[in-house]
Amino acid sequence: MKAYHVTPRRNKTSIMKHGLLTHFAVSVPGTTGFVTRRGVPWMVGFIRELHGERDVCVLYVNVGRTRPPPHYLRMFRIARDIPPEKILGELAWED
Repeated sequence: MKAYHVTPRRNKTSIMKHGLLTHFAVSVPGTTGFVTRRGVPWMVGFIRELHGERDVCVLYVNVGRTRPPPHYLRMFRIARDIPPEKILGELAWED
């Protein structure tokens, strides 16, 4: 399954080198948050408010054989690290 992860841009270099690591989670410890394509605008606003930063990046990630969320649920969490080779790229995001 492919999903999106939104993070402050200052974290991108480390994420691309080491992957998405659950021990760096801010909102829910031990999990990494993802959204479907429909949830990206909401998640961008949430991350900007949570971290107090305007400059964010949206990463396109292969999260593996994860059960997809119901169609009405735009955010879901995974309690495992995602290696850097599963990060497929960055979604161009403009306000």
